[in-house]
Amino acid sequence: MSSPTANTAVKLLTVMLQPGADFAAVRSTHIAKIEKLCETDEKSKLIRKFLDDTLGYYSYSGKFTPAVVKEIEQDMPTKDGDKSSKAVLAIDSGKAVKLYEEIEERPTDRSWWLPIITNTPRDKGTWPCPGSGGEDIDIYIVDSGFGKDKEELLNITELEGRCKRLPIIDSYTEKPMDDNDENVTLHGHYVARLAGGTQSGVAPKCNIFYVSFALDGVIQSHAMHYALETVWKHIKSELNEHKSVINCSWGVPTVDETDLDNADTLRELCAKISEIVPMVCAAGNDKAHIEKIKPIPAILDHTICVGASTKYDQVASSFSNYGERVDIYAPGRGIEVKDSHGVLCPAQNGTSFATPQVSGAVACLMSGARKAGRMTQLTTVEMKDILRKRAKDIERNEIESETDTGQFIEKVKRLVVLPY
Repeated sequence: MSSPTANTAVKLLTVMLQPGADFAAVRSTHIAKIEKLCETDEKSKLIRKFLDDTLGYYSYSGKFTPAVVKEIEQDMPTKDGDKSSKAVLAIDSGKAVKLYEEIEERPTDRSWWLPIITNTPRDKGTWPCPGSGGEDIDIYIVDSGFGKDKEELLNITELEGRCKRLPIIDSYTEKPMDDNDENVTLHGHYVARLAGGTQSGVAPKCNIFYVSFALDGVIQSHAMHYALETVWKHIKSELNEHKSVINCSWGVPTVDETDLDNADTLRELCAKISEIVPMVCAAGNDKAHIEKIKPIPAILDHTICVGASTKYDQVASSFSNYGERVDIYAPGRGIEVKDSHGVLCPAQNGTSFATPQVSGAVACLMSGARKAGRMTQLTTVEMKDILRKRAKDIERNEIESETDTGQFIEKVKRLVVLPY
């Protein structure tokens, strides 16, 4: 399915405005101009405004004819031009986004991880879930693939009473962004249950909020903005900045020139949110140094970047992206989601499925710290430090050196569920 803007003169844009108090006047003037243009141009429509002083992030989106687009572009400074009077910082043209490649390989051992991280210890040597279980902490799952029925995840027994959907509206079709396509994978469904399910989750007492950025199986860049904006508005409205975690089991590579058209707006929004709320992000499955892929949001300074470890969690997985920017590794090979009826899904591979386990661990850390009265607020930097100090050294094998044709062994950190 192509981008909805491909066959029409009307373009769907997300426009990011200059931040800061110095640009307040030019922002207001620009928005007023666009609103007036939309009143006189019946084919143009300003659909959504996101003007947040707390984040210091300002944007709007809508459907605009070429004449209005030209007016928007006129308020964008040239590379060497004067920026003081220009309101527009970047424009996202709303193209379809290709995320990380999925891992096709399916391992033969499909249940190894459950005895290692489980909230119901069964075998000698298991790691029980922390007693806090992430209680009173909200994990936001920003993803796609929550089931054919948009309410399906709400009715899962192991999430019953702790799960809520945050609906968003697609700006182009003005329809709810939901995954009602039978061919859509259950990616987000599995991720949510790995984070907070009572049978398979690391934080079985947390609250789960989920929001989809896919429409009929197609992921548009503008929808990712709307999903994150929706999450932030909900967190802010609930005054939950210090009891929330955002899980991003996806990433948008920005190494290719074709990716850069839409990267600035998404990068800036993720950067602003991750400075306030812990954002746990998948490193990706390209078998590459993460600096070569530069995925948003994992590459950003304040996110918690998660790689995948392999069987029995003794070495990092060969498919996982790697490098110093990867903060911690968690099980991401042969992952199963189980409920009271047994195995729900085939074994899954990918940093996508390692990420919610770290989100769950962060929720347990936040909840346990609050209950113990040790800290009322943890910064993302402090959480990274605690996670890594309590992690175990494992090895990443068979990485080709940049300067040598031989192989070397890199020490990396593997997740250990915190003893709260």
